[in-house]
Amino acid sequence: MSYKDIDKCIKNAELDEMLFVLMARDIYAPEVIIEWIKMSLRGQPKEKLHEALDCAIEMTKTAHIMKNRSIAKLKQQKAQK
Repeated sequence: MSYKDIDKCIKNAELDEMLFVLMARDIYAPEVIIEWIKMSLRGQPKEKLHEALDCAIEMTKTAHIMKNRSIAKLKQQKAQK
């Protein structure tokens, strides 16, 4: 099963429609989502805007977790030398 089968947004994409994916590890991803929300205030349903905001918040949290994980991994590697 592909991700397209389980993600409602991607599932609605046409077969030949281009997609752009933001990942939490990209430090600019939450900012990009916030800008999209600002530009979409008049054109999107409130539920979609709230979902996007929740995504930006979770991405920010995940980015911090990933950063801390990377720091811990580097410290561990340094200690093993």
